[in-house]
Amino acid sequence: MAITGEASLYDGSMTPTSISTVGQAEDSGNETDILINTTLRSRIAHDTDEQLHEITTAMLRYASGPIIIFGTLGNLLTLVVLRSKLFCRMPSCFILSALALADIAVLNTGLMRHWILSLTNFKLDIRNLNVVSCKLHAFLTYFTIHVSAWTLVLLTLERLFSVAFPFRAKTMQGKVRLTVRLIWMAIFVLLVGINSHIFFTVDFRHHNITKGYPPCHHHDYKDLWKTNGVWPLVDILVSTIVPAIVIFASNILVIWYKGRLMRDNSTNSGLRVHTSDDSNSMSVTCMLIGISLLFLLTTTPYGIFSLGLKYWPREDPRDRFNTRLAFAVLTLLVYCNSSLNFVMYCVSGARFRRAMMAVVCRRQHSSSSSPANSSQSTKSSRNLVVKCNAGHRRRANRSYSQTMTTVI
Repeated sequence: MAITGEASLYDGSMTPTSISTVGQAEDSGNETDILINTTLRSRIAHDTDEQLHEITTAMLRYASGPIIIFGTLGNLLTLVVLRSKLFCRMPSCFILSALALADIAVLNTGLMRHWILSLTNFKLDIRNLNVVSCKLHAFLTYFTIHVSAWTLVLLTLERLFSVAFPFRAKTMQGKVRLTVRLIWMAIFVLLVGINSHIFFTVDFRHHNITKGYPPCHHHDYKDLWKTNGVWPLVDILVSTIVPAIVIFASNILVIWYKGRLMRDNSTNSGLRVHTSDDSNSMSVTCMLIGISLLFLLTTTPYGIFSLGLKYWPREDPRDRFNTRLAFAVLTLLVYCNSSLNFVMYCVSGARFRRAMMAVVCRRQHSSSSSPANSSQSTKSSRNLVVKCNAGHRRRANRSYSQTMTTVI
């Protein structure tokens, strides 16, 4: 019929009956085309979802484990190094220890859940075990990330104070150490209050499964937890955006103060004797700038992505695929921040490397000692003490002569 209609249309001999017949044929053709397009789109969306599931599962399965293991071992070794004599009396020692503990908690709560889900093909979820695991794990996932970020903020501000007011930082070291601990405890309590709503807005209900939700879900508070809701915005501001701004501005000031101090020292190089405290301070400053840059590089992209998530196109299956894949990659990148701090300590901190080598050498020396060679080790230790005392006397004489030359 369509062919006849098309021929008569060109001939100019189209009747009303043939016109209606052609119209019905065209409508049926349009409906068929719409049905075919809908079917193809549904197949493309299904295939895209399967590909996305396979890719994200592989990423979580093969990347989460090394990140957790390496980060946990590195932060534990950091805690051991911070107990050495080179760090234990520093005001920043407490904050660095708190940061290492917070990073261990971050890796073994949030990322550990994703790893278990990927290993069990999303059949075992820690939050869906009972009401305690549901509420407690959800709270710890957000709370530990917030504590880690603001511990780093406090660490950066403490270093800024030490660089901007070096004399006060040395003469008031005990008060600075006490003040830092009190401020950290206040931040800890404040973050507990900010995240305490999770115990009320997240609930464990078995009948959620019939509604299409997991047992542990915020079904009654969807407006609070939705993508453009209040809590996701507060979470991004507290965990990423505000800490990144404070850390970036503080590091700029630290670099500026250090540059001015180096210029002053170069102009007064003939009147000032450089001490080991100067090199130690510079080493710690470089180490803290390194971990601050790591935080900015690993968390800022996730914050920008989350703030602009509602503007990303998601109508097409490929757009949804790219959005969810970017979300998975940036999430793993955020957890890398808690895993790579130890690497930044070793790369940028000469003092940390010396302390770590001292700890490792002391462990090896204690493990290699035995009753059979105790006398030999005693003699060698005595010789080492004599050599160290002689070296200290020579350094003291050199510093005394340099000081007398400067005074003259």
